[in-house]
Amino acid sequence: MIRRSPVGKALRLLEAFPGTAGAAKISSRPCPKQPFEYGEIIMVIAGVVIVSQKEKAQQVLDALEADPRITTYGLHQETDIVAVFEADTVEGLERLSKEVQQRIDGVLGVFPAYVHFEDA
Repeated sequence: MIRRSPVGKALRLLEAFPGTAGAAKISSRPCPKQPFEYGEIIMVIAGVVIVSQKEKAQQVLDALEADPRITTYGLHQETDIVAVFEADTVEGLERLSKEVQQRIDGVLGVFPAYVHFEDA
């Protein structure tokens, strides 16, 4: 049996949602740590797919929508939630991802499709 990677699935899901077409691209710039040669980082964003337990998917979606650092794009195939995470630093983005996995009951995993940063 051939299994597809979660990242490939994330890319396909992001392209399926309005407003995300073309967003799932890999940047040629390395992911920075502050301070960085490009300047001060002012925002880091990541497009992710959050896989949830089927019976808890709506609860997971509601919890994600309550967090101002997370923008959701709905539930897909009863278990997958497409979202964008925002943080001030790369470390903040990592903390947010871990927090979602540990704090929200029913989350099976957070799978990034892309990471982008804006610098000054």
